[in-house]
Amino acid sequence: MGDSGRKTSYKRKELGGSVVGSLLVKSFKTPNQILKDALNEYEGKEATNDIANEPKVVAGRELEPVILKIFMDQVKPFCTNKQKVKMTVPNAAHLYQLKNGKLGSSLDGMLHISPGNLELSDYTKKVFSLSKQVVLECKNYSGAAEDEPYPAYKYQIQQALLTTGCEHGILVRFVRGWQLQWFVYPRDHKMIDEIINAGEDFWNRFDGVRQGHDYWYPPQDTKEASEIYKGNGSKEVQDMSTHNKLGILIEQYVSASADEKDAKKRKDAASMYMKEIVGANEVVQFNNYIIRHSTNQKKKTKSVTIPGEFTSYRRFTVEGGK
Repeated sequence: MGDSGRKTSYKRKELGGSVVGSLLVKSFKTPNQILKDALNEYEGKEATNDIANEPKVVAGRELEPVILKIFMDQVKPFCTNKQKVKMTVPNAAHLYQLKNGKLGSSLDGMLHISPGNLELSDYTKKVFSLSKQVVLECKNYSGAAEDEPYPAYKYQIQQALLTTGCEHGILVRFVRGWQLQWFVYPRDHKMIDEIINAGEDFWNRFDGVRQGHDYWYPPQDTKEASEIYKGNGSKEVQDMSTHNKLGILIEQYVSASADEKDAKKRKDAASMYMKEIVGANEVVQFNNYIIRHSTNQKKKTKSVTIPGEFTSYRRFTVEGGK
């Protein structure tokens, strides 16, 4: 555990809590996007897929002091007569040293409790006994109030508990600009072990790619595979006929392509005949199925939107069954 700047930095080989969850669960970025961001920042290049300047993220950042103030106002009634709580914003990132890099946490706030324990219930109605210092993490959320917090946020809290040594963290969520919720998370040793292993693996891959090795994470989709494995510029044919797995994959690809073409033909034919039968009707029921051939409108455009002019089109769907 230690400090550096206010924010974690890939240049100092610090892996922040806001991205570590994406290495462990599906989140806003893929592991390879995070690895590419780290390599670019380390080499002084611009980050790819940077969401830091998206309106929602900027709004959340600007709202942090407001969210924390509302949270503190709602927490104070839980205090006993002689008990006090205060909130500070740490001026340095907290770090945990790995073998080949660091894990870091740039906290939104730290709750200080004295004397004794604060008995605090959270949005789930569970009561937690909090003492000394508690990690605070703010999120501006546009989804539904009943939604579970993203799993990646739970890993972010656990990384903060690892780097600070605290026993509890609170995720403070501001829902749709008016409803405040908070979720208390105690230290989870299993999740912390996962974070440490993910951090070690990340920095191993980082060093390996910088040294020219193929240490990327498995691609999440075919587009990402093309982005990772750049062409070498050579048009000379390379014979890989002895690669058994490649032969199996070629057979799967060719077979799937044929199935895909055949399926599209059959789907298009069925769609055409159903539209003929449904005719002018926009919504039709057949047993457990609902067929929609709805009329919609979109604005006419010529490079710019033409005010007051719309193009009509029909959208066809088949729902239900089973």
